[in-house]
Amino acid sequence: MSHARRASLLLGGMIFGLSAASGPAVAAQAADDWAGTKGVVTEAAATEVPVTDAQPLWTLQRLISEVVAQNPRIRAQSAAAKAAGYDVTAARWQFFPAPAVQAETSGKDRQFIASVSQPIYSFGRLESDLKAAKSRSSLANVRVEEAQYVLSSRVLELFGQLLSTSRSLDVFRQDVTRLSALEEMIGRRVTTGLSAPVDLNLVLTRLRQSENNIVSLTARQNAALAGLSELLGAPLTMQNISLPGMPAQTLSNDPAVAQDPVEQSLAYSPVLKRARGDVEVANIDSSRALNAIKPTLYGKFEQRIDDGRYDTSAFPASRVLFGLQYSFGSGLSSLSRVGAARAQAEGAQLSLDAAQEDIRASVRSDLETRDAALRLVESLRLNLMIQEETFGSYNRLFLAGKRSWLDVLNVVREVTENERALADAEVQYLLSDYRLQLQTGQIRW
Repeated sequence: MSHARRASLLLGGMIFGLSAASGPAVAAQAADDWAGTKGVVTEAAATEVPVTDAQPLWTLQRLISEVVAQNPRIRAQSAAAKAAGYDVTAARWQFFPAPAVQAETSGKDRQFIASVSQPIYSFGRLESDLKAAKSRSSLANVRVEEAQYVLSSRVLELFGQLLSTSRSLDVFRQDVTRLSALEEMIGRRVTTGLSAPVDLNLVLTRLRQSENNIVSLTARQNAALAGLSELLGAPLTMQNISLPGMPAQTLSNDPAVAQDPVEQSLAYSPVLKRARGDVEVANIDSSRALNAIKPTLYGKFEQRIDDGRYDTSAFPASRVLFGLQYSFGSGLSSLSRVGAARAQAEGAQLSLDAAQEDIRASVRSDLETRDAALRLVESLRLNLMIQEETFGSYNRLFLAGKRSWLDVLNVVREVTENERALADAEVQYLLSDYRLQLQTGQIRW
């Protein structure tokens, strides 16, 4: 049963019940009031008609896809990944011959030397440089995926705020509809002397409270819309956003979710992929720092052209030579770099362990939230049915003089509070389920 239908039944029962105890003339007056009230409730129910397919709809999946495709953060990460690919090419070129030219002059004497050197064996230094470049290139690509995941999480967070405020606004708008109808009815009773003016004041106070809540929630809704519009780069309105409802059948018995979501998240998570990439890069850098102090065996061809007076050495103009080159750096700095690289590798491994713990905790928390919200939804739906029956009972007791007008208004408030609690529980279920889908890779971009 929809919220508008419940409001219609509640108001109908109360208005006709009150008018029956007030005489035929008042009953006729109440019948006219109920006709107008029914029109208001029917109009509120009409506002629940979903947007037609002819209008552009922004679902969560479409928002994520468009934001990820257009956001400059993703393009910046993609550019960094492209640059890392060029670093791999540069590392491969280190295995090729290295030409060099040198020109010197002293007064009128000149000398020109052209040479080509080729590394023959580097004891793993060039290989580790290439491996490090490849690892950084892979890590750069993973960082693109991580940025997409983080941005998708931000879209989901704003979408959740939009969904939460929208459902709460629906509840308070229905409450305003109920209270406005009660205001008209009790106002006529005050005019005819059937009720005290304080009864009208009570309704007006409740009405203003709900209107203030609508103002506050509308501001939050507009803030969420502005955030989504900023990420999307285009203005959004509530009319072209498709908000999901509570599914008729939950996922608790779905075979597709039979696998452990924690293990799925650990296998899929872009955050963990990036952390594993950091560990790999740090380990390679540790080996690279150690290989940097190893020698390089090289061959070299050199051709010298001069006037015979600039260089009087016995070296021939053309020569082929082999050499062994060490590069220790200043003092023992190379050994210090090895220690620093090993410490970074250890820190990267600890960061990976911490990320795994965070993901396990996050997934388990969302699982508990989703299951608890589902149980709460079932309980609140039952409570709402009971409150409707309680309202009918209070209505009869009020007519018999055993309940006050305030008791009747309190039942209406309890109905509104229960409807809002139900809306919040449904939103919690939907958002926790969406987060689980995002963390397990079921929502992609």
